[in-house]
Amino acid sequence: MTGFAIVALNLILLVAFVVVARRPGLLGFAKGGKWYLTWLSIGVITLMDEATSIFYAPAEAHRFIGVQAILFIAVTSLIMRVLSSRMVEIAQILELNNIRGGGVYSFSYLVLGPVASLVAVASILVDYILTACLSTVSAVINGTAFLPIGPETAYGLILAIIWGVAGLNMLGIRENARVTFAIFVVTAIVFMNLIALGFLYMDPESPARILHSATGSWHQIRHHGVAHGISMVTVGVASCVLAYSGIESVLQTAGLVENWRVISRAYWFLALTVGIVTPLISALALSAPIDFAAHEGDLIPHWAAMVSTPGFAMVVGLLGSLILIMAVNTAYVASGELLERFGHRYRIAALLVVNRRGSFYR
Repeated sequence: MTGFAIVALNLILLVAFVVVARRPGLLGFAKGGKWYLTWLSIGVITLMDEATSIFYAPAEAHRFIGVQAILFIAVTSLIMRVLSSRMVEIAQILELNNIRGGGVYSFSYLVLGPVASLVAVASILVDYILTACLSTVSAVINGTAFLPIGPETAYGLILAIIWGVAGLNMLGIRENARVTFAIFVVTAIVFMNLIALGFLYMDPESPARILHSATGSWHQIRHHGVAHGISMVTVGVASCVLAYSGIESVLQTAGLVENWRVISRAYWFLALTVGIVTPLISALALSAPIDFAAHEGDLIPHWAAMVSTPGFAMVVGLLGSLILIMAVNTAYVASGELLERFGHRYRIAALLVVNRRGSFYR
Protein backbone atom coordinates (compact mmCIF):
# COMPACT_ATOMS: atom_id res chain seq x y z
CA MET A 1 0.00 0.00 0.00
CA THR A 2 2.84 2.38 0.89
CA GLY A 3 4.62 1.62 -2.37
CA PHE A 4 1.45 2.27 -4.37
CA ALA A 5 0.92 5.63 -2.64
CA ILE A 6 4.48 6.76 -3.41
CA VAL A 7 4.21 5.66 -7.06
CA ALA A 8 0.85 7.44 -7.42
CA LEU A 9 2.29 10.63 -5.90
CA ASN A 10 5.21 10.64 -8.33
CA LEU A 11 2.98 10.01 -11.35
CA ILE A 12 0.76 12.94 -10.35
CA LEU A 13 3.78 15.20 -9.90
CA LEU A 14 5.28 14.19 -13.26
CA VAL A 15 2.02 14.78 -15.14
CA ALA A 16 1.57 18.17 -13.42
CA PHE A 17 5.08 19.33 -14.32
CA VAL A 18 4.76 18.12 -17.94
CA VAL A 19 1.51 20.09 -18.32
CA VAL A 20 3.06 23.21 -16.78
CA ALA A 21 6.28 22.96 -18.82
CA ARG A 22 4.31 22.90 -22.09
CA ARG A 23 2.84 26.35 -21.47
CA PRO A 24 4.25 29.06 -23.80
CA GLY A 25 6.11 31.92 -22.16
CA LEU A 26 6.44 29.97 -18.95
CA LEU A 27 9.75 31.47 -17.86
CA GLY A 28 10.07 34.64 -19.92
CA PHE A 29 8.94 36.69 -22.89
CA ALA A 30 10.15 39.48 -25.17
CA LYS A 31 8.38 42.84 -25.17
CA GLY A 32 9.48 46.25 -26.44
CA GLY A 33 12.93 45.01 -27.34
CA LYS A 34 13.60 43.63 -23.85
CA TRP A 35 13.47 40.16 -22.32
CA TYR A 36 11.33 39.91 -19.16
CA LEU A 37 11.21 37.09 -16.64
CA THR A 38 7.85 35.79 -15.40
CA TRP A 39 6.75 35.45 -11.75
CA LEU A 40 7.64 31.77 -11.91
CA SER A 41 11.21 32.48 -13.02
CA ILE A 42 12.07 34.95 -10.28
CA GLY A 43 10.04 32.93 -7.76
CA VAL A 44 12.04 29.79 -8.54
CA ILE A 45 15.37 31.65 -8.41
CA THR A 46 14.54 32.90 -4.90
CA LEU A 47 13.01 29.56 -3.90
CA MET A 48 16.37 27.91 -4.53
CA ASP A 49 17.85 30.29 -1.95
CA GLU A 50 15.10 29.84 0.65
CA ALA A 51 14.89 26.06 0.18
CA THR A 52 18.54 25.68 1.11
CA SER A 53 17.69 26.77 4.65
CA ILE A 54 15.84 23.49 5.20
CA PHE A 55 19.21 21.72 5.29
CA TYR A 56 20.72 23.72 8.16
CA ALA A 57 18.22 26.15 9.76
CA PRO A 58 16.16 23.53 11.72
CA ALA A 59 19.29 22.14 13.37
CA GLU A 60 20.58 25.62 14.16
CA ALA A 61 17.22 26.66 15.63
CA HIS A 62 17.04 23.48 17.73
CA ARG A 63 20.53 24.17 19.06
CA PHE A 64 19.38 27.51 20.51
CA ILE A 65 15.75 26.95 21.57
CA GLY A 66 15.25 23.16 21.57
CA VAL A 67 11.92 21.61 20.64
CA GLN A 68 10.27 25.05 20.54
CA ALA A 69 11.90 25.43 17.13
CA ILE A 70 9.04 23.37 15.67
CA LEU A 71 6.52 26.07 16.65
CA PHE A 72 8.66 29.10 15.93
CA ILE A 73 9.70 27.97 12.44
CA ALA A 74 5.98 27.91 11.56
CA VAL A 75 5.34 31.27 13.28
CA THR A 76 8.31 32.83 11.49
CA SER A 77 6.90 31.62 8.17
CA LEU A 78 3.73 33.63 8.81
CA ILE A 79 5.79 36.70 9.75
CA MET A 80 7.76 36.35 6.51
CA ARG A 81 4.50 36.41 4.57
CA VAL A 82 3.62 39.75 6.21
CA LEU A 83 7.09 41.12 5.40
CA SER A 84 6.79 39.96 1.78
CA SER A 85 3.62 42.05 1.43
CA ARG A 86 5.73 45.07 2.45
CA MET A 87 8.26 44.09 -0.21
CA VAL A 88 5.45 44.19 -2.79
CA GLU A 89 4.49 47.65 -1.53
CA ILE A 90 8.09 48.82 -1.98
CA ALA A 91 8.09 47.47 -5.56
CA GLN A 92 4.88 49.39 -6.30
CA ILE A 93 6.26 52.63 -4.79
CA LEU A 94 9.45 52.35 -6.84
CA GLU A 95 7.48 51.75 -10.04
CA LEU A 96 5.26 54.78 -9.36
CA ASN A 97 8.46 56.84 -9.08
CA ASN A 98 9.82 55.44 -12.38
CA ILE A 99 12.58 53.47 -10.65
CA ARG A 100 13.33 50.06 -12.13
CA GLY A 101 15.03 47.46 -9.96
CA GLY A 102 17.57 47.88 -7.22
CA GLY A 103 15.22 46.77 -4.47
CA VAL A 104 16.18 47.91 -0.99
CA TYR A 105 19.05 50.01 -2.38
CA SER A 106 16.77 52.02 -4.69
CA PHE A 107 14.13 52.43 -1.99
CA SER A 108 16.65 53.64 0.59
CA TYR A 109 17.96 56.15 -1.97
CA LEU A 110 14.42 57.37 -2.62
CA VAL A 111 13.37 57.86 1.01
CA LEU A 112 16.65 58.38 2.92
CA GLY A 113 19.10 59.79 0.40
CA PRO A 114 22.45 58.75 -1.14
CA VAL A 115 24.45 58.23 2.07
CA ALA A 116 21.95 55.77 3.55
CA SER A 117 21.68 54.01 0.18
CA LEU A 118 25.46 53.44 0.12
CA VAL A 119 25.21 51.77 3.52
CA ALA A 120 22.32 49.66 2.19
CA VAL A 121 24.13 48.54 -0.96
CA ALA A 122 27.29 47.69 1.01
CA SER A 123 25.39 45.64 3.60
CA ILE A 124 23.39 43.79 0.94
CA LEU A 125 26.55 42.91 -1.01
CA VAL A 126 28.20 41.61 2.16
CA ASP A 127 25.08 39.47 2.72
CA TYR A 128 25.24 38.05 -0.81
CA ILE A 129 28.96 37.30 -0.52
CA LEU A 130 28.43 35.51 2.79
CA THR A 131 25.47 33.63 1.30
CA ALA A 132 27.67 32.38 -1.53
CA CYS A 133 30.46 31.34 0.86
CA LEU A 134 28.31 29.60 3.48
CA SER A 135 26.01 27.94 0.94
CA THR A 136 28.98 26.56 -0.98
CA VAL A 137 30.57 25.07 2.14
CA SER A 138 27.22 23.64 3.25
CA ALA A 139 26.70 22.20 -0.25
CA VAL A 140 29.94 20.26 0.01
CA ILE A 141 29.08 19.02 3.54
CA ASN A 142 25.62 17.78 2.51
CA GLY A 143 26.71 16.35 -0.83
CA THR A 144 29.55 14.38 0.72
CA ALA A 145 27.75 13.35 3.93
CA PHE A 146 27.98 9.68 2.89
CA LEU A 147 31.38 9.96 1.19
CA PRO A 148 34.72 10.05 3.02
CA ILE A 149 36.79 12.84 1.43
CA GLY A 150 39.83 14.79 2.56
CA PRO A 151 40.04 18.55 3.17
CA GLU A 152 41.97 19.16 -0.07
CA THR A 153 39.17 17.59 -2.11
CA ALA A 154 36.58 19.61 -0.19
CA TYR A 155 38.42 22.88 -0.91
CA GLY A 156 38.64 21.95 -4.58
CA LEU A 157 34.90 21.27 -4.75
CA ILE A 158 34.15 24.62 -3.07
CA LEU A 159 36.18 26.55 -5.65
CA ALA A 160 34.69 24.51 -8.51
CA ILE A 161 31.15 25.35 -7.36
CA ILE A 162 31.85 29.09 -7.10
CA TRP A 163 33.38 29.28 -10.57
CA GLY A 164 30.79 26.91 -12.03
CA VAL A 165 27.97 29.20 -10.92
CA ALA A 166 29.90 32.16 -12.31
CA GLY A 167 29.97 30.33 -15.66
CA LEU A 168 26.20 29.78 -15.50
CA ASN A 169 25.67 33.51 -15.02
CA MET A 170 27.94 34.29 -17.94
CA LEU A 171 25.49 32.37 -20.15
CA GLY A 172 22.77 34.97 -19.47
CA ILE A 173 19.54 35.19 -17.49
CA ARG A 174 17.40 33.15 -19.94
CA GLU A 175 19.62 30.07 -19.71
CA ASN A 176 19.95 30.65 -16.00
CA ALA A 177 16.17 30.59 -15.55
CA ARG A 178 15.84 27.36 -17.57
CA VAL A 179 18.49 25.55 -15.55
CA THR A 180 17.01 26.79 -12.27
CA PHE A 181 13.51 25.65 -13.25
CA ALA A 182 14.77 22.17 -14.12
CA ILE A 183 16.43 21.90 -10.71
CA PHE A 184 13.23 23.19 -9.08
CA VAL A 185 11.27 20.31 -10.66
CA VAL A 186 13.71 17.77 -9.22
CA THR A 187 13.63 19.54 -5.83
CA ALA A 188 9.83 19.54 -5.69
CA ILE A 189 9.61 15.81 -6.48
CA VAL A 190 12.22 14.84 -3.87
CA PHE A 191 10.70 17.10 -1.18
CA MET A 192 7.19 15.77 -1.77
CA ASN A 193 8.47 12.20 -1.50
CA LEU A 194 10.37 13.08 1.66
CA ILE A 195 7.28 14.61 3.28
CA ALA A 196 5.13 11.64 2.30
CA LEU A 197 7.68 9.17 3.73
CA GLY A 198 8.01 11.33 6.84
CA PHE A 199 4.28 10.98 7.54
CA LEU A 200 4.14 7.29 6.60
CA TYR A 201 7.06 6.34 8.85
CA MET A 202 6.61 8.93 11.58
CA ASP A 203 7.90 7.95 15.01
CA PRO A 204 4.97 7.17 17.39
CA GLU A 205 6.23 9.85 19.80
CA SER A 206 6.55 12.57 17.14
CA PRO A 207 2.98 13.98 17.41
CA ALA A 208 3.44 14.39 21.18
CA ARG A 209 6.74 16.26 20.64
CA ILE A 210 5.13 18.57 18.07
CA LEU A 211 2.23 19.27 20.44
CA HIS A 212 4.65 19.88 23.31
CA SER A 213 6.45 22.50 21.24
CA ALA A 214 3.23 24.54 21.08
CA THR A 215 1.83 23.86 24.55
CA GLY A 216 5.19 24.31 26.26
CA SER A 217 5.70 27.69 24.62
CA TRP A 218 2.16 28.82 25.50
CA HIS A 219 2.63 27.67 29.10
CA GLN A 220 5.78 29.79 29.46
CA ILE A 221 4.12 32.86 27.98
CA ARG A 222 1.06 32.43 30.19
CA HIS A 223 2.79 31.80 33.52
CA HIS A 224 5.91 33.98 33.37
CA GLY A 225 4.50 37.38 32.47
CA VAL A 226 4.40 39.65 29.45
CA ALA A 227 8.09 40.61 29.54
CA HIS A 228 9.17 36.97 29.52
CA GLY A 229 6.70 36.23 26.72
CA ILE A 230 8.06 39.06 24.56
CA SER A 231 11.61 37.89 25.23
CA MET A 232 10.80 34.29 24.36
CA VAL A 233 8.99 35.20 21.12
CA THR A 234 11.82 37.54 20.11
CA VAL A 235 14.50 34.91 20.72
CA GLY A 236 12.34 32.20 19.10
CA VAL A 237 11.73 34.14 15.89
CA ALA A 238 15.34 35.37 15.76
CA SER A 239 16.57 31.77 16.06
CA CYS A 240 14.34 30.64 13.17
CA VAL A 241 14.51 33.57 10.75
CA LEU A 242 17.50 31.89 9.06
CA ALA A 243 15.01 29.34 7.69
CA TYR A 244 13.66 32.00 5.31
CA SER A 245 16.80 33.89 4.37
CA GLY A 246 16.82 35.33 0.86
CA ILE A 247 13.24 36.64 0.81
CA GLU A 248 14.45 40.05 -0.40
CA SER A 249 15.89 38.53 -3.60
CA VAL A 250 12.55 38.78 -5.43
CA LEU A 251 12.40 42.53 -4.82
CA GLN A 252 16.08 42.82 -5.70
CA THR A 253 15.40 41.38 -9.18
CA ALA A 254 12.41 43.66 -9.92
CA GLY A 255 14.32 45.18 -12.83
CA LEU A 256 14.05 41.85 -14.65
CA VAL A 257 10.21 41.75 -14.66
CA GLU A 258 7.50 43.79 -16.36
CA ASN A 259 5.82 45.40 -13.32
CA TRP A 260 5.25 45.18 -9.56
CA ARG A 261 2.32 42.76 -9.96
CA VAL A 262 4.80 40.10 -11.10
CA ILE A 263 6.64 40.63 -7.79
CA SER A 264 3.37 40.09 -5.91
CA ARG A 265 2.67 36.79 -7.73
CA ALA A 266 6.23 35.59 -7.06
CA TYR A 267 5.81 36.20 -3.32
CA TRP A 268 2.51 34.32 -3.30
CA PHE A 269 4.30 31.45 -5.05
CA LEU A 270 6.92 31.41 -2.29
CA ALA A 271 4.23 31.54 0.41
CA LEU A 272 2.51 28.46 -1.03
CA THR A 273 5.74 26.50 -1.52
CA VAL A 274 8.58 27.32 0.88
CA GLY A 275 6.15 28.83 3.38
CA ILE A 276 4.46 25.43 3.79
CA VAL A 277 7.22 22.93 2.99
CA THR A 278 9.83 24.36 5.38
CA PRO A 279 7.64 24.16 8.54
CA LEU A 280 6.44 20.68 7.53
CA ILE A 281 9.88 19.16 6.98
CA SER A 282 11.26 20.95 10.04
CA ALA A 283 8.47 19.61 12.26
CA LEU A 284 8.88 16.06 10.99
CA ALA A 285 12.67 16.07 11.37
CA LEU A 286 12.85 17.87 14.72
CA SER A 287 10.22 15.58 16.27
CA ALA A 288 12.14 12.44 15.28
CA PRO A 289 14.35 10.56 17.81
CA ILE A 290 17.68 11.98 16.63
CA ASP A 291 20.90 12.92 18.40
CA PHE A 292 20.81 16.52 17.15
CA ALA A 293 24.24 17.41 18.52
CA ALA A 294 25.79 14.67 16.38
CA HIS A 295 23.88 15.61 13.21
CA GLU A 296 23.83 19.41 13.07
CA GLY A 297 25.52 19.42 9.67
CA ASP A 298 23.52 16.59 8.06
CA LEU A 299 20.20 16.58 9.96
CA ILE A 300 17.89 16.24 6.94
CA PRO A 301 19.88 13.51 5.11
CA HIS A 302 20.16 11.60 8.42
CA TRP A 303 16.40 11.89 9.04
CA ALA A 304 15.76 10.82 5.43
CA ALA A 305 17.78 7.65 6.11
CA MET A 306 15.51 6.94 9.11
CA VAL A 307 12.24 7.18 7.13
CA SER A 308 13.44 5.69 3.84
CA THR A 309 16.29 3.72 2.28
CA PRO A 310 19.98 4.69 2.37
CA GLY A 311 19.77 5.24 -1.39
CA PHE A 312 17.01 7.84 -1.08
CA ALA A 313 18.84 9.46 1.83
CA MET A 314 21.86 9.85 -0.43
CA VAL A 315 19.61 11.46 -3.07
CA VAL A 316 18.35 13.91 -0.42
CA GLY A 317 21.93 14.76 0.55
CA LEU A 318 22.90 15.34 -3.08
CA LEU A 319 19.76 17.43 -3.62
CA GLY A 320 20.72 19.53 -0.60
CA SER A 321 24.09 20.07 -2.19
CA LEU A 322 22.50 20.98 -5.52
CA ILE A 323 20.04 23.57 -4.22
CA LEU A 324 22.68 25.04 -1.93
CA ILE A 325 24.69 25.58 -5.11
CA MET A 326 21.66 27.31 -6.62
CA ALA A 327 21.53 29.60 -3.57
CA VAL A 328 24.95 30.76 -4.69
CA ASN A 329 23.34 31.41 -8.09
CA THR A 330 20.63 33.55 -6.44
CA ALA A 331 23.35 35.65 -4.81
CA TYR A 332 25.04 36.08 -8.21
CA VAL A 333 21.80 37.10 -9.98
CA ALA A 334 20.61 39.53 -7.30
CA SER A 335 24.01 41.14 -6.73
CA GLY A 336 24.51 41.56 -10.49
CA GLU A 337 21.18 43.37 -10.79
CA LEU A 338 22.04 45.47 -7.72
CA LEU A 339 25.41 46.54 -9.13
CA GLU A 340 23.73 47.43 -12.43
CA ARG A 341 21.38 49.83 -10.59
CA PHE A 342 24.35 51.23 -8.68
CA GLY A 343 26.28 51.73 -11.93
CA HIS A 344 23.37 53.58 -13.54
CA ARG A 345 22.90 55.78 -10.47
CA TYR A 346 26.54 56.93 -10.33
CA ARG A 347 27.33 56.57 -14.06
CA ILE A 348 30.05 53.95 -13.55
CA ALA A 349 30.41 52.70 -17.13
CA ALA A 350 32.55 49.69 -16.23
CA LEU A 351 29.65 48.15 -14.28
CA LEU A 352 27.26 48.49 -17.23
CA VAL A 353 29.21 46.59 -19.91
CA VAL A 354 27.67 43.22 -20.85
CA ASN A 355 28.93 40.21 -22.78
CA ARG A 356 27.36 38.97 -26.00
CA ARG A 357 24.69 37.11 -24.03
CA GLY A 358 23.62 40.24 -22.19
CA SER A 359 25.23 39.21 -18.89
CA PHE A 360 27.06 41.60 -16.58
CA TYR A 361 29.35 38.74 -15.62
CA ARG A 362 31.99 39.09 -18.32
